[in-house]
Amino acid sequence: MFIELPEILVCPHCRPRREEASLQGLVAVVEEMADRTVLRGCLGCAECDARYRIEGGCVHFGAAPGGRAQAGGSQAAAPAGGRESASARRADGKQESPAELAVRVAALLSFQESPRYVLLGRGLSEAAAHLARLAIGTEIVLLTDVIPGAMPPGPGMTRLTGVSEGCLPFRSGRIQGVALRGGRPAALAEASRVLEPGGRLAVLRPELREGEEGVRAILEGAGLRLLACDARAAVAERA
Repeated sequence: MFIELPEILVCPHCRPRREEASLQGLVAVVEEMADRTVLRGCLGCAECDARYRIEGGCVHFGAAPGGRAQAGGSQAAAPAGGRESASARRADGKQESPAELAVRVAALLSFQESPRYVLLGRGLSEAAAHLARLAIGTEIVLLTDVIPGAMPPGPGMTRLTGVSEGCLPFRSGRIQGVALRGGRPAALAEASRVLEPGGRLAVLRPELREGEEGVRAILEGAGLRLLACDARAAVAERA
């Protein structure tokens, strides 16, 4: 975990229950650190006394105090082999490599200068390291169900497990870019909330039967302005 990330994190158990202005930040207790990455320790919430472990540089948000399930948390099992597939089909029908996907995400999010934080949703794990190399100085925050020990920490990357895309543990307006697969309305609303003004959302392969007009309606309903949309991706910007 990037040592400065707790500045924008909030307790996922408290966030749905409290107003934004009253949310307490999370405090990092460091047990092992390398450079500016916390390899082992925990994040604590002063409001509800939740403790979230950091192991192998990965923050596990899967449970609150006393084994209580995190509100809105994901308990999905790790994919077979401890990996999440980031592969997709290119326009010519061939398989898209993780490096190609990273370049496409960077283009969709318009990395004209290195953003501070970029959030990647599930299914984009294999592209994260490539994206980190494309945006030097950017911290790639990756939502994943992969077992933390199966993926060693890499430079410029922080992994979060046990997080629902519909209940993100971030302060509002603090992320410069978000890339998601699919595009459920709850996930789009949360992406809009955490994006700073001018921040971009890229929705890869939007899974909506209503087509472009349906995508536009959901994104505008979430407070975003649709910039482009086709079968492969939709791009929107927060005003």
